[in-house]
Amino acid sequence: MEKLQIRPELTTQPGPAANRGGGLMLAVLLLGQFMCIIDVAGPAVLLVVLPLVLGHEAGWPPVSFGAIAAGVLLGAGFVLGAREC
Repeated sequence: MEKLQIRPELTTQPGPAANRGGGLMLAVLLLGQFMCIIDVAGPAVLLVVLPLVLGHEAGWPPVSFGAIAAGVLLGAGFVLGAREC
């Protein structure tokens, strides 16, 4: 009895269909990179900038320094983890 293998056949002929598949793969990879950046860098920047903007008006509550420290740590984690994304 013969095993049935289901796998897509890759075409070696250049054409619009072959180019579209490569462009789609590139778009998916770029979207993944963008989401990795947004998921980590966005909150890191927010945790640093928001206390710096609002902290003076609020009299520099202790939570503002904690948020800045957390943002710096998250930013450092982003830089170290960016190699993995």
